[in-house]
Amino acid sequence: MSTIATSDFDYPAMRRALERVDPETLVGQLAEDIVYEQIDQQSPPSAPRVIRGRAAMAELANWLQSSGVEMRLSDEVVGAERIAWTTDCRFPDGRRVLGITIAAISDGLISHMREVQVVDR
Repeated sequence: MSTIATSDFDYPAMRRALERVDPETLVGQLAEDIVYEQIDQQSPPSAPRVIRGRAAMAELANWLQSSGVEMRLSDEVVGAERIAWTTDCRFPDGRRVLGITIAAISDGLISHMREVQVVDR
């Protein structure tokens, strides 16, 4: 079940971009100075992986596209200043990644993302 509130952010476009693994559209949803924090087994809360800037996020998006990953989003909650969703990723080798993301919205773009994920080993 999804909860949608009024926001300048185009969540449906971002969801399509992630599920289609479309780097160009995805990066267009990000602020120039975006900060992305990733927390997982290798990057614990005390030392998360941090990616800064739209250009660095574009590199990550391009890697995802080249990896052949399939992504499905669910459980989204969209507010005027924050959004959250669950991502279920499946790689061609069968490996899965499940992530929960909370993102801050500023001027209609994502300015900060924090994702906690669990990765198959």
